[in-house]
Amino acid sequence: GDGTALAITGFPPMFSIALAGLSSLGFSAFEASRWLNAVLMGVNTALISLLVYRAGRSGLLAILGGWLYMYADNVVRVHAWVMSEPLFITLSLSAMLALDVYLKGEKRWALALASLAIGLASLTRYAGLALVPAAGLAVLLFGPAKGLRRWLDAFLVGLIGLLPVALGFGRSAALSGSLAHRAIGYHPISKDLVFTFFNEIAFYWFAPSLSLPWRLRLALLMFFIAAGLGMYIAAYIRANEVRRKGGRSSDASCFSFISRGRPDAPSADIHSTSCSPLPGLIAIYGFFYLVLLAVNTTFLDASTDEPGIKRYAIPLLAVGIIWTLTSFSQMV
Repeated sequence: GDGTALAITGFPPMFSIALAGLSSLGFSAFEASRWLNAVLMGVNTALISLLVYRAGRSGLLAILGGWLYMYADNVVRVHAWVMSEPLFITLSLSAMLALDVYLKGEKRWALALASLAIGLASLTRYAGLALVPAAGLAVLLFGPAKGLRRWLDAFLVGLIGLLPVALGFGRSAALSGSLAHRAIGYHPISKDLVFTFFNEIAFYWFAPSLSLPWRLRLALLMFFIAAGLGMYIAAYIRANEVRRKGGRSSDASCFSFISRGRPDAPSADIHSTSCSPLPGLIAIYGFFYLVLLAVNTTFLDASTDEPGIKRYAIPLLAVGIIWTLTSFSQMV
């Protein structure tokens, strides 16, 4: 309060570093945040559209994905306020884009870029640490490398992704004697916070104007998640079976052949039997994101409240748009 500049050790530093960089150009902190988040609104919309297109090869779905993100009230709100979520979403989506490039072509430079983006995302919000196990598992499940090379790639993406956070924790410990100003304790997450989190996501897909009972909203949300996972896994298994029988694979979505009949039928498009790994990657990331959120709220952050838990839902909404459009694109 006396104007003394102090190092930030209680929060991830990346958003502050970005604002400081813009402030050095003559912007005030508020102006820097407003311009940064406004630009990131466009960047995130473009990234979502690009990822949807890469997974589904549909321009219409790509446009729809960008529109769903751009016109969501809660998404607009975090881009209009001084919040770190827009930068975190940008870095998370960039990591997924680079991973998608690697998984489809074994381009090692893309894996390095993905690792760097994961590290920077984790330095923006510690929830980005969920990308580390998600990326490693995705490389093991969907990676193009064989044998020991695949395990090495999975190890490297995790190691490089963790390095910036480890350096950040070391800096915090040196300056304040604490890794991140977190005290370990047991304060179980309340049912109200769990309900608020999932209800926030359900409200996005089933608007309040529909006047659906909350139990029905949550039941529909769980049903669509289970259905999307089931259809993607089934499509992925069938695509692999086609490839083992001699079919060619491409970067196209695996979903196209499902609506054209059996893969072994004469009319089947054998060239389109390669599933995009992106829906699988997002599903894995969503799982670890929820686990990390539960661990943080239960053991590390006793101050998590309703506005805070709603903020945690925004990044999941962003990737949820991509996952929904690509997982269910086989129904189109």
